[in-house]
Amino acid sequence: MRILSVRNLRGIPKLDFTVPDRPGAYLLTGANGAGKSTVLSCLAQLGDPGALDRFFTPNIRFSDFDADDVYRDSLIRFEADGKVVEFRYRSGKWRAAGEETENKLDLFGFSSVVFAGEKRKVFPEPGETFSIRAVRPAPENLRSAAAEIFDDEKFHQLHVVKSEITGTEFFLIRRFEAGEDRFFSENNFGSGERAVLRLIARIQSLPPSALILLDEAEMALHPRARKRLWEYLRRTAAARSFVILVSTQSASLIRGADRGRILLLENDGADGLVCRNDVYPAAVLGEMALPEDILPEVLLLVEDQEASMLLNAIVDKLRACMDQEFPYCRILPVGGYMQVVILMDNLSRVLPAYIQKRAVLDRDAKPFIAKALESPGRSHFDVVERNRKQIFYLPCAPEQGVIRLLESDVRRHSRGLSELFCGRSPHLEDIVYHDARYRAVPGTNRADCKEKLSLIVRGIMKISGEPETNVRKKLYRYYVENRYRNIRELKEDYCPLIFQK
Repeated sequence: MRILSVRNLRGIPKLDFTVPDRPGAYLLTGANGAGKSTVLSCLAQLGDPGALDRFFTPNIRFSDFDADDVYRDSLIRFEADGKVVEFRYRSGKWRAAGEETENKLDLFGFSSVVFAGEKRKVFPEPGETFSIRAVRPAPENLRSAAAEIFDDEKFHQLHVVKSEITGTEFFLIRRFEAGEDRFFSENNFGSGERAVLRLIARIQSLPPSALILLDEAEMALHPRARKRLWEYLRRTAAARSFVILVSTQSASLIRGADRGRILLLENDGADGLVCRNDVYPAAVLGEMALPEDILPEVLLLVEDQEASMLLNAIVDKLRACMDQEFPYCRILPVGGYMQVVILMDNLSRVLPAYIQKRAVLDRDAKPFIAKALESPGRSHFDVVERNRKQIFYLPCAPEQGVIRLLESDVRRHSRGLSELFCGRSPHLEDIVYHDARYRAVPGTNRADCKEKLSLIVRGIMKISGEPETNVRKKLYRYYVENRYRNIRELKEDYCPLIFQK
């Protein structure tokens, strides 16, 4: 086990961080001030003996105050295989305790350690010039990776030229203009492009089993480019046994990450910080998952877009039949049923108390929630028990509800869909009884119903010309109109969801 311990540094009283043992790309996240940059800056010392002095040294000094006092009680401790190296700030420098202790840092077991992701521009030495004959194409794997990440073919024309003075390589883009080749230097690129190019070049030069530290993965990148960069890092880490730690607050990256690849730094409830791993993305996102607009009076968290459309149809029908003021509601798709519950629990600590928060789960999640409550020792017992009064359920799993309704009386619902789409829809009987693809789907479990509903939706889209989202919304409204012909039953099921305090 490889542990970094920090005490009284940058306002952090206590933090113990375990470096992942398994190769892979990991997202290091947490609120501002949670210690993300501190962790990466400390770990940089493993590959750069001057890193601590560069990252943790007072940059302003006073004639009547000893700036070094801010680090007087600070401690940075590395531990691996039972051996320890401690650093303290003394006489203007970070110094390791004992003799030859720097060599013990090799026990962390990485072939190389790099702090990557710089955004600064690089320049040749003053007065240095280059020969056009020295320009050569960049390595193919670098060109291909850049073209993939930025989705831009221009990077296939990426070239490099090397300084004979410093050995630094500079990137160029070759363009054929006005009948001749022209080269544009990297300082004409965007800051995000420069940073990614240097990051890729650095990574591709490393031996297997390296540790790569990347602070602020956003790097002035468009969200789509950011996701493609993350996919590139994941593939590269797996192929070359790298451990890549990426600090980020990007909601899009966190939502798409596997639970086992998220490292969450947060307050431990006492006097320090703790790193949690194997956490649900929803537990990380907290208020970041909530769109930045007017806060609702009732926030309804659901599993996915299908559940959102179904619940929206239910709320609209309930609103239309109520003779009292209806609160402003917002429906937010989150993820799996347990992610919904965890996010609701998390939001209770960051949103105003007047906002009523509800988890509205698909009906097929009900037995799993019941099982989580069976024993205090069961996984997620605490979070479910704490929020059990705020957990509600849809009348069905969305796709199953629609398909089971339509198949219950195909002839009647064929007429109903024709009216719903003003005659511009296929006959439901033709799809259910005669479409070979539909008949090949065997049952009515959730996966089968998803496939069946997609076939019906595509058939309606083809004839009606309506967008897929519109078609699905109409089908869910149709389901609700048929499921809740009895308004009293609708009110009994869902008035507590909206009006219960």
